[in-house]
Amino acid sequence: MTENVFEVSFACENCGNKWTMQFPAFTKVDVDGIFFPRVRIVETNFPHTEIHRNMVFLDCPVCGLKTGINITSRKPIGGNITPV
Repeated sequence: MTENVFEVSFACENCGNKWTMQFPAFTKVDVDGIFFPRVRIVETNFPHTEIHRNMVFLDCPVCGLKTGINITSRKPIGGNITPV
């Protein structure tokens, strides 16, 4: 199992639910789409690559909304972070 190194906070525009999730290194969390933007989570094997192991779209865990999920913050989990 891979160690989680950063935390992302989310908020739902529909029901107001707020939650956080933790992710391992080399995981890309972004918003994908222009007309119906959705939060996308892409697990990669290596930095700076488009080859991915798994890609999922995030839905609100309370109301099930697929679009309208916002990323409110991103931060490293504890420790000293050394830039690459």
